[in-house]
This record gives sequence, C-alpha cells and structure tokens, in this order.
Amino acid sequence: MAVYRVKHEVTIGSTTYTLDDATRLLGLRVQAALTVPVHTCRLALGPVTGVTVAPADAVSVALGYGDTVETVFTGTVATVDWDVARLTVHAASALQALVAARYNLVYENTKGGDIVSDLVSRLELQTEKVEAGLTFAVYALGEEQTVYAHLRTLARQCGFDLYATSEDKLVFAPYKAATTRDFTYGVDILAFTLDERPAPLSGVDVYGESPASHGQGTDGVSWLTKKAVKGSAGNTAGRVLSIIDPTARTEDTAQQMATAILAASTAKRMGALKVLGAPGVKLGDAVKLAEMPLDSQNGTFKVTGVTHTLNSTRGFVTTLAVQAEE
Repeated sequence: MAVYRVKHEVTIGSTTYTLDDATRLLGLRVQAALTVPVHTCRLALGPVTGVTVAPADAVSVALGYGDTVETVFTGTVATVDWDVARLTVHAASALQALVAARYNLVYENTKGGDIVSDLVSRLELQTEKVEAGLTFAVYALGEEQTVYAHLRTLARQCGFDLYATSEDKLVFAPYKAATTRDFTYGVDILAFTLDERPAPLSGVDVYGESPASHGQGTDGVSWLTKKAVKGSAGNTAGRVLSIIDPTARTEDTAQQMATAILAASTAKRMGALKVLGAPGVKLGDAVKLAEMPLDSQNGTFKVTGVTHTLNSTRGFVTTLAVQAEE
C-alpha cells in the first residue's frame, strides 16, 4: 500500500510556507459551513523571528498528499496574536463583507439570481455559480438587516443553497452534488455519529399579496386586493408554518416558496463524519459511506460543513457535517 506524506502550502502576504522548507507551521484549523457566511482559518506559526504579517494580508491554504494539493481556504488576515515562541493568525473569507453591508434597495421584475449578482458586484466579491431562481415583481432590501440576512431569505424562498467555495466565490443555486467521494469503514472513516429527529413541520402556507387590478399578475402596482394569494405545501392539517411574504405576488410564486421552505424544514438524518484528511471534499459535495456496522448508516450524504485540522499530535484530519439525501 502506497504511503503519502501530508503536504501543505500556506501563503500569507507574499510568503509561502511549505513542508519542503524548514516550515514554521505548527498547526492549522479551517472551518466552513453552509449556514455560516464566513469561512475561518487559524494558523499557528513559530518561531516568530523574521515573520512579517499584518491584518488584511492575503491568506491561502492548500493541503494534500505527495505532489498534489488542493485549496481549502482563501481569505485575509483578521487578527494576529504574538507570543514569545509562536504567533497565531486568524483569517476570514471575503464574504465577511456580506455580514457588514446594509442597503436600502428596491428591485422590480427581477430574478433572484440577478439580485444576488447586483449585490455581489456592489461589494466587489466574486461568484462561482449564480442561478436565476424565482422572478419577483418587487423585492425590497432595508438597512434593518445585513445583506447576508437578505440573501439567506432569498435563498430560502428559491429553495437554493447560499455559500462560498474554498476559493472564496459565492454560490447561489439548488443543491446538486458535482462530486461524490467514497469512504469505507475500517479504511478511511475514523468516527461517525448520526442523529434522527422528528419532522418539525407537516406543512407550510405562504400568504402573499396580489395587485388590485385583477388578472395583471406581477405587472400590478397597487397592493390593495380582495383576492388572497396563497401557496401551500405538505399536510396542512398538522403542524403548519404560516408565513406572510409580500414578495409573493402570484399564487404560483407563493406555491414555489411554500414547497422550497417545507423541503428545507423537512427532518433529515444529520451526522458528523471524521475521516483521514480529505482536502478534496467541498461544501455542497456528496459522500457515500460503505461497510458501516449498521446498514442504516450506509448511503449518500450531502456535505453541509467542512473542518480541516493539521498538527503534530493528530496529523491531518477532516470532519464533515453531513445530512442524508432522502
């Protein structure tokens, strides 16, 4: 069996630290999740003599084996903690701009993807994939919420995922695994936990508003109407979530929203998978587990979180947050 040495390439500013040199890297931890807008990285370097680093310096981290490495983090230095023998660098991805920005904007007859592209452009961020989503007659953003909060709502309405790649590029699209990675119990799986929980909701009702001029659909301007716009999904006889959303101007839009929100709220088997370092596994990918002690633990799971750790004590380990594809 071939044995590969763990390889790392850590670049801070204009300096790159690799395993081939007398590396200063003592340990690192990279974290990313679908539900968290900002990816983070913590680097421990030593000794501190001769090291030059400052907030806002560019940071990239690539990990791998042998001659192959893959990027697992891209961002900038947030803070630097100096000690006598080591320094700790905390870095964050560029999408932190979404958390800080607030706008007052109104869009008319605009697709969800076009709203995302406009906001990303205003903040000078990059995109990997932005799909169209629903068309909204009127969509308003207010300063009472951050841009990220608005985009999370927009993603929920469209039934999309919203996250950044390891190259710090935004994705706004429905889930479709581009890559499925196989893991086998007793070979590269170190630990696995799986939780099952009851469904929190049986159905979703979305109440929108329709234009006063009957039959004009999304072209209507006035908000006054006697005809209710409603979309329903699931079993509305049980525990139902009722939402009032004025962006739903037609029954079709309200229906699509209700379906997307229910799908996101449906109970899924969720777990944590710890494996030997796997830099190729990304957010939105899928993993397929085999030879698990229980048949119910086998199957294909969506990757919703990725944490890479590398240090001299435990080596290179990847922990994945996953949910069953059901």
